[in-house]
Parts: sequence; C-alpha cells; structure tokens
Amino acid sequence: MLTIFNCPNDSKEFYFKLNASLQITNNDLQSRSCKFAGLYAIFKDGICYYVGQSQNLASRLSTHLTGRYSSFDGVIIISPIKNSFSDFYARSSHAKAEILEYNEQLLINGLKPVENIIVEDVTLIEEKAFGIFVKGADGQKDADAFIMKGDGNIAVSCKMNFHIENQLMAFHNEKVIQAAEQGEGNVSELL
Repeated sequence: MLTIFNCPNDSKEFYFKLNASLQITNNDLQSRSCKFAGLYAIFKDGICYYVGQSQNLASRLSTHLTGRYSSFDGVIIISPIKNSFSDFYARSSHAKAEILEYNEQLLINGLKPVENIIVEDVTLIEEKAFGIFVKGADGQKDADAFIMKGDGNIAVSCKMNFHIENQLMAFHNEKVIQAAEQGEGNVSELL
C-alpha cells in the first residue's frame, strides 16, 4: 500500500495527513486511539541523522519534518506491534516507555545517527528487545513503514522499495486520505 500527499509546511496539517496515511497503509499497527507508537530514524542522502521514539509517531514526526529535519528524504518506522509486543497498547505507560527507550538505544547503536549522542553498547535482553534486534536483522530494511520525500510530495508505504508516482497517483491518494478522514465508506473500496 502506498499513499502520497503534498508536503505541507504547517506541522498540524502535516500531522493530520501523515496520521491518515499511516492508518491507510498500516492500520494493523495502530492503537484504539488511532495513534502509532514506535521507533523512527530520519535520513537525508542515505545518511541517518536522527533516531527517536514516540507513543504518537505522527505527532512527533510532523514536528521534526516541518522543523529541523524539513530537508529529509526518508524515514523508517519500526513498530512494537510487529516486533514481539503484540500486547504493547495493553501495557502500562511505564512499561511502554521502557520498551521504546530500550529499543531506541539498540537502534541508535545499530545506525549510529549523526545527531544522537551515541551511548555505550546496550546488553541485549531478549524479552525487552524488538524481534528484529534479537534476530540480528538490519533495522533499516526490516522497518514496518517508510516515508519518503520528493518533488514536493510525501509518500508513505509499508514496503521499502517504492517510488513517488506521478500526479495522478498523488490525486488518487488525496482522495483516499479525504475518505479516511471523513469516514466515508470502506477505504479499501477506493484502492
């Protein structure tokens, strides 16, 4: 699944469009409140600049991507739901924060982002670690969602290898996002 929208300058508008896109492309990753938790890594020209974590990724990323990292060209998102924590949203706030913080350190150690403070190597504790880290997989290639920027558009996909399509595809995805935001019928019928 792929959605595309015009890149807004306003973080609030960016939030609503990104959150709608994430729900369309990855609705199995969301909580009952339609928010997505997880890790993210921001890239420009193939270099990882920043790794973070949030219990509301669309909100955090919209702030980053309209601010300091507005010149980004790629973001990866890694979800706890798809990585050994299917009960993530049922856990306590403290437990959720601890899981995200621990795995953020593992991702920082793996990607060595330019703007994060590199911490000492974290001992791998399997019951706290996302499955991709336990398997020794490449977090970048094993991410659950990908965001790319190009030609004034933002593209969101659950597949790594995708290209931002032409204006017709952008128009199609604007309609899908509008339908999702307004709750009009079954979104899958539009795809």
